[in-house]
Amino acid sequence: MNTKLNLWKSTSRLLVLMLCLLGFSQMAFAQRPGDRQKLESAKIAHITEKLSLTPEVAQQFWPVYNQIKEKERELRKQEMEMRRNEANNTMTDAEAEQALAKFFELKEQQLALEKDAAEQYQDVLSPKQVVQLFKAEAEFHRMVLQKFSERRKGGRPPQ
Repeated sequence: MNTKLNLWKSTSRLLVLMLCLLGFSQMAFAQRPGDRQKLESAKIAHITEKLSLTPEVAQQFWPVYNQIKEKERELRKQEMEMRRNEANNTMTDAEAEQALAKFFELKEQQLALEKDAAEQYQDVLSPKQVVQLFKAEAEFHRMVLQKFSERRKGGRPPQ
């Protein structure tokens, strides 16, 4: 029975790894419809593989993860809007002080969200897996940037 379990684990890990590699080979920064989905699928496969998520844990983890990521996207969107609005050099000192206060308030909200996320993740994952999650996300981000950079250096635009 133990050998069947080990065989199943190694087979499922191999499948996840293959899906991850397939996703990387086809991702292209959402330049066409469906590419964002491919990138997201590759990210899911990468994180699932790095954290060795079982189907049961994955079923509990991904809704929490997606909810937190949506909150992060909203905070980043607010930050980008703020930066865009304050990009001109015609600000008064008072307006600049307000902009700085708003900027740091957003950074505090982002940090609070990261702390809250770590707590929520620990409802489903072990503390070690939470650390691995943060590492896997950073690793995935670096791989995507590297892939994009390689495509640009090769003279081909991202597909």
